[in-house]
Amino acid sequence: MTKSKKIAGCALVLLLCAAVTQSLVWAEESAPTATAPAAQTPTTGPASETAVTVNGKIVTEADLDEAVVAYTQNRQLQPGQLQMIKQRYRAQILRVLIDEKLFEAQADKENVTVTDQEVAERIEKDLQDYARNNGLSQEELDKQVQERMGMNLKDYVAQRAAEPFLKRMLRRTKLIEKRFPEAIQVTDADVQAEFDKSAKVRASHILIDTRNKTEEEKAAARKRAEEILAEAKKPGADFAELAAKNSDCPSKARGGDLGFFAREGAMVEPFAKAAYELKEGEISDIVETQFGYHIIKVTDVKTFDESSAELRELARRQKINDQMEKYSEELRKDAKIVYPEGKEPTAQPMGLQMVKPAPRPSTRPAAQ
Repeated sequence: MTKSKKIAGCALVLLLCAAVTQSLVWAEESAPTATAPAAQTPTTGPASETAVTVNGKIVTEADLDEAVVAYTQNRQLQPGQLQMIKQRYRAQILRVLIDEKLFEAQADKENVTVTDQEVAERIEKDLQDYARNNGLSQEELDKQVQERMGMNLKDYVAQRAAEPFLKRMLRRTKLIEKRFPEAIQVTDADVQAEFDKSAKVRASHILIDTRNKTEEEKAAARKRAEEILAEAKKPGADFAELAAKNSDCPSKARGGDLGFFAREGAMVEPFAKAAYELKEGEISDIVETQFGYHIIKVTDVKTFDESSAELRELARRQKINDQMEKYSEELRKDAKIVYPEGKEPTAQPMGLQMVKPAPRPSTRPAAQ
C-alpha cells in the first residue's frame, strides 16, 4: 500500500491557518454571498475605542482589526477591505474575542500555561502529519509552504508560533483537556464513525469536457475518451502522462491527481460511485457526469488499520471542539458583557467556524 491529496485551492492554506488543534478560519461555505442583503451593523470607531467589555476587560476596535487579519490569514488587506470584513462579520468576531477573554481568565485561574516551544512543536506536528497522511515528501511540503507563504518551512513555523492567537487557542485546548478529561475520551465506535465518513480513496482522472457542446461534439468527445481509455489500459501505460496531455481538468498539471476524497460530499455522485467501486490500480470504464466523460484510476485505498491513529486524533479533537462550545456557553452565561451605546451587535453569529487541523480535500471534477 502506498502512502498517501491534491492540495486543493486553499487546502494547504487552511491547514496552515489551523496549525494547532482549534484554530479559527474564515469559512467560505457559511459566509454571505456578495448579493445577499447586508446586515445592519453598528458604527465602528478609531482603533483605541472600546468595542466591548468582558468582566471588566476591554476589547478595542484595534483588537477586532487584528482578529480579521489573523482569522483570514491575509496580511495584505487594504484598509477599506479590513473595514468591510469587520463590519460584515462584526458580531461573529466579537463573539470570538469575548470567548477568548473568558477562556484566558479561566486558564489564569487554573494555572494552565503554554510555551512558545509547545506552540511551535504543535504546528510542526500538524504539518508533518498532514504531509504523511497525504503522501507529501518533506521536499514537497517545503516547496508548497514556500510557494504559498513566501518563506521556508522553518521560518513559517517560527512566525506562526510567535502569533499570540495560536498560543491562546492551544491554551484553550489544554484547559478543556484538564477540566473535561472524560468528555473527550475517544471510543472505538468514535474511530469507526470517523473512518466511515473519511476520505479513503485517492484517484486520478482524465476529463473530456462536454459542457456547452452540441450533440455532434459530444459524440466526438465520447469517441476521443474511448481512444484515450484504450491507451490507458495498455500494459505499461503512463496514466499521469496521458492526463497531462489530454485532460480538460486543471488537475492535468498534477497528472490528473485529485487526492483522497470521501464517498459523499466531495465529488459528483457518478464519479464518487465509480471510484469507490474500483480497487487500487484499477481503471474505470468511461464515466459520464455533467462535466463530461471521465476516465478514473484509483491510486490508493486507505484501510482502517493504517488510518486508525489519524482518525482517533481527529475524533479526539472534534470532541474537544464540541466541549469547547459547550463550555463557552457556560462562561458567557455567568459573564458581564457590556457594549458601548451604539455598538451592540445586530446580527446572529455566523461565518466563522471551528475546523479540524487536517481538513479533508473538497475537490470536484472539472469544477475548480
